[in-house]
Amino acid sequence: MKCTSLKALLLLLPGVLVCLLLPSSLIVSFTLLLVNASIAANEQDRTVLTSESVVLITGAASHLGSQLAISLYKTYNVSKLILIDDLSINDIYLPTNHLSNLDNQFEDKPSTKDRKRSETSLAAFESKRQRIFHVLQTVEDRGYFYRVDFRPVLPEYSETKTTTEMGIKFLGLPVLDMIFNTFDISHVVHMDENILNSNVTQVVPRKREDDRMGMMDGLLEQLKNSKEEQAKVPHFVYASSYEIYSDDVGDKREDWDISFTPNQSLKGTSKLLDEILANSYRNLYGIPSIGLRFFEVYGPWSSPESKIFDLAERTVNHMSILHSKIDSEDIFTKRDYIYIDDAVEAILSAMQFRAPARDNLVINVGTGQGSSLADIALNMETLWPRSFVQDQVTNVLKGLETSSTRQSSYVASTERSSNLLNFQPQVSLLEGMEKTVAWHYDRSIGFNERATFNKSGLKTRTFTSDVECTHDLKVFPCLSECAQQRCCVPSVYDNAATISKAMTQSCETVMYTILLHKDTATIPSTFANLTSDDNPSVAGKMCNIAFVNEESEFMARMKQRNGIGNEVNYEDRLISIVRSGRDISESDLIRFGFWIILPVTVVLPETNFGSSYMLPKLSPSSFFSSKYALYCDSNVAIRDTRKVIGHLHAVEKQLGSSIAFMIGANRIQAAHKEKQFCSAASFNQERIYNTIHLTLNGYADQSWTLSSSWILHSLSSDAARDVRCDIQGEIVGWKVLEDNESIDLILMLHDFWSCALGRWKGQGEWWKWKGDFGENFAIMVEGERSIARAVSSEEMGIILVDE
Repeated sequence: MKCTSLKALLLLLPGVLVCLLLPSSLIVSFTLLLVNASIAANEQDRTVLTSESVVLITGAASHLGSQLAISLYKTYNVSKLILIDDLSINDIYLPTNHLSNLDNQFEDKPSTKDRKRSETSLAAFESKRQRIFHVLQTVEDRGYFYRVDFRPVLPEYSETKTTTEMGIKFLGLPVLDMIFNTFDISHVVHMDENILNSNVTQVVPRKREDDRMGMMDGLLEQLKNSKEEQAKVPHFVYASSYEIYSDDVGDKREDWDISFTPNQSLKGTSKLLDEILANSYRNLYGIPSIGLRFFEVYGPWSSPESKIFDLAERTVNHMSILHSKIDSEDIFTKRDYIYIDDAVEAILSAMQFRAPARDNLVINVGTGQGSSLADIALNMETLWPRSFVQDQVTNVLKGLETSSTRQSSYVASTERSSNLLNFQPQVSLLEGMEKTVAWHYDRSIGFNERATFNKSGLKTRTFTSDVECTHDLKVFPCLSECAQQRCCVPSVYDNAATISKAMTQSCETVMYTILLHKDTATIPSTFANLTSDDNPSVAGKMCNIAFVNEESEFMARMKQRNGIGNEVNYEDRLISIVRSGRDISESDLIRFGFWIILPVTVVLPETNFGSSYMLPKLSPSSFFSSKYALYCDSNVAIRDTRKVIGHLHAVEKQLGSSIAFMIGANRIQAAHKEKQFCSAASFNQERIYNTIHLTLNGYADQSWTLSSSWILHSLSSDAARDVRCDIQGEIVGWKVLEDNESIDLILMLHDFWSCALGRWKGQGEWWKWKGDFGENFAIMVEGERSIARAVSSEEMGIILVDE
């Protein structure tokens, strides 16, 4: 017999001696006992989370699923994370293909109720998208994401053609079967979280696009197959809900006889069915499982549909935390609120607990303390006092009277979680609310400092440690337009930006390029085949700037040509002039063609540049004092810069809205060139982006492909800065060097949201221009109409010069 662990080996060796002394009739029984003991020991080894563990998480884009994945990576350094989620958008009142039928697409304006459902659906999708991006950017190559709607067989995997000579028929391939055959999975955690609100009117879906609850039978069947075919069963934990309980006062105990009551939600009914299924598979097939009945989980990255999310948003946006239209009975209902970190810790404990041989083991996950929304609102007001008396929570509560004389309560009994899992919540309600409101504030302020709160409740901005600084927050170079100044990193451009700001004070438009590689020998665009009638630069003595590596071959040659010793650091010379208060003069500059050379001292190896290499490209307002900034790759020349800038003004006048930026575009050819990825990060980014495009049902189908080899930025628009920061956030998050994919996705998402709003409000696509050499994308920024314009590079007179 093959022993797979030392513990199993120690169990088997004594059995060999005992078998010599036993009658033959008992040897078989004793051998089976030892075999079962060996299997149990091996299963116990697999239960423990280690760096060899392979964990499958369903609902990986949910609040719990996403934070669990990150915790498994950071705490246990697991080998692989198999992440499953459907990322669905389940509503008919969302835009489909905006390129067709523009004239009558918005004739049928949805009702107020349908619009609200549409907003909820789209907000839920965007929340899941951001979560799964955050997970995959964190776990990097440990994560394997599958967009799966979690039915037993998927159309994407059906009709799989196999070799008929082998006698195999045309069979559908269940995606779960494929995953289980590909990976040696040690743990399965079912965090299905498709249903979160009261809009649900059915448990069983009537069509593919419908919301659904549960879908646990396919997963249990796969675990059964795994046991039969591979003689092992991954440790299985699944999420249930406190909503299976009635709303009677008193702690909710797991050993209660749960019965259907008129107060139960459909989510509660669905979760009860999941528990029944798990119990049946344990009894019939020996599939062990642990069900966790979660009470109200709150904290960073929660769903926009949750009430805590709404209260926190109202808090940080200076609105009345409670409003008069809220359900008064719901405000005073006692619920057990548990912070996300504690909830994840309970899952981790359950994942390493081998359930005893009992039926339907379920465990409450709560704190054992009841609080109402009124209590939470008062806590939030303590952290962030209201300015107006009428907005204060106590005054709002005076006007609310509960319509029911019976007090409702959903509070967990924590005895079982304490005894079996040794689980004790660590985060108090006030501490959890502080962290939650701070997270919402961080997201609302965008490009300023982080929020924490002192004991008196006054808002402060402090940073206790780097860990606190970087928790769930993208860290940008300090020069980035998106940086929070007490939570940022230096870059090679810190001195160069100071110099360029001083040089461009009199420029309306700046044209610039970047060449930071040490082997840079020249600026190719200088050698473009131009005529005397062409105008390849912008007006101004110091308005055409090339950022060049101080230590490059090209810079050494420029110093020699200008009689400057190679030992002189020219960047240091220029920064000393600026700091002295003297204006930089023409005699201080080095020119090459129409370019002014601005040297950059690069102290890092080129492999460590990261996304900061192209910092001026997407944060131009940190470098220039002009109104516009025209970026060009070093091998890009423009026949007439006046035509490019004039086109921007013409489109702004025609549409009556500002242009955040113009970017190059080329017509998509019938035959696509095979894409080359410069890194694993680029490949992973491309895969998840394709998934988002697929989820949006072809909405992003375009006749133009973007090319960021040249971009004309507007530096006076807040909307322009916001969209640039969205793009930079993607680049920093994915740790990639290329920006085309990030630009394409962000513009598509902004346009998608804008189309949805246009449809809901009956306004149409006001930004669409039926030109034959470009395409417009709406930039969704509250209070400002703005677009990004993708325009034909050929039409704009763009020339690519051989390097």
